[in-house]
Amino acid sequence: MINVFIVGSKGIPARYGGFETFVEDLVSHQKNNNIKYYVSCVGDGKDYDFKGATCFNVPIKKDSAKNRMFNVFAALKRTKAIIKGIKKDKNRKDDKFIVYILGCRVGVLFPLIRRWFRKNHVIIAFNPDGMEWMRTKWNFWQTKIVEYSESQLIKSSNYLVCDSQAIREYIKSEYGKDDSQCAFIAYGVEKDPEVASPAEFDAWAKGFQIEKGNYYLVVGRFVPENNYELIISEFMKSKTSKPLVIITNHEGNNFYNVLKTNLKFENDKRIKFVGTVYDHKLLAAIRANAFAYIHGHSVGGTNPSLLEALSLTKINLLFDVVFNREVGEEECMYFSKDDGSLSSLIDNTDANHEDLTSKLHPKSRIEKCYGSEYIAGKYERFFEEITSGVK
Repeated sequence: MINVFIVGSKGIPARYGGFETFVEDLVSHQKNNNIKYYVSCVGDGKDYDFKGATCFNVPIKKDSAKNRMFNVFAALKRTKAIIKGIKKDKNRKDDKFIVYILGCRVGVLFPLIRRWFRKNHVIIAFNPDGMEWMRTKWNFWQTKIVEYSESQLIKSSNYLVCDSQAIREYIKSEYGKDDSQCAFIAYGVEKDPEVASPAEFDAWAKGFQIEKGNYYLVVGRFVPENNYELIISEFMKSKTSKPLVIITNHEGNNFYNVLKTNLKFENDKRIKFVGTVYDHKLLAAIRANAFAYIHGHSVGGTNPSLLEALSLTKINLLFDVVFNREVGEEECMYFSKDDGSLSSLIDNTDANHEDLTSKLHPKSRIEKCYGSEYIAGKYERFFEEITSGVK
């Protein structure tokens, strides 16, 4: 049996977030019965089963960026205890063990526990989740700590998993890794996600005075590197009469007040901040009924919210960085930070919507490269390959 311990997500079932959605998809599409998943979850309740995976709760300090490294370290300690228990079972003497770490926050503390894993032939795999240290929310010293944390985990891990080819090339170049040490496995998404009923969508849309099929949509965390300022300012320059529906965690966020002051978008009735939507089926319906989707993410690799948009939305306007190009290829349109780039793209979308929908087929990118079942299968083969020589 190959025992795979996944730490670094908040747990499953997924509520919000890329890691959580990835882990739920991975265990939901499991085909290989020789793999047993263990998933660390945030909480202090009893351990539980989710679709065959053992979910073990780890009591944590307040969930914040500052405490994240300590919370993941606590999950690693619990992982160590579970592995020790399995190793005592004489009937499981041939079991193999992988710890798959999502995100780099625990890298500073990882050397404190690394020796035990190595001594007990536990394979460490690490997913750096893009270049975390490039995010604008960090100050100078935080950036250095996150960058150091990333480097510690890259150097300490037996294998690396990159969710985009661009990230993989960066790590190979920066750290001298070769193809055998650094795998490329993207995130996945359901090809045909479940969608809320028309009545449920209509009830939500009515509350915000939104008309089906007649709005531009943005979904994502409310952080500067997702280019909200650029998107809103360019949208205000455009001639479209359609609203811009923004689904994000803006409430209580100082960045929201900064943009209000800088852009004065409250004077433009087209700009609609509608808060968050945690119901996956409703969010899928909102994507499916959008006139077009705008994606401004500039940092990281394969973004799950972009994959979800491509599986449901006919026209997608993406910020032009290598990560987004890699996903969308020729089935999307792209904008830059140049003045008028996005606003002209919006006007063009308004004027040529029918023609564009006949030419662009974003869902083909999901069907070809990013289906959840396909990605889960790649992971199962990867886990088998990296344990093949372990005694």
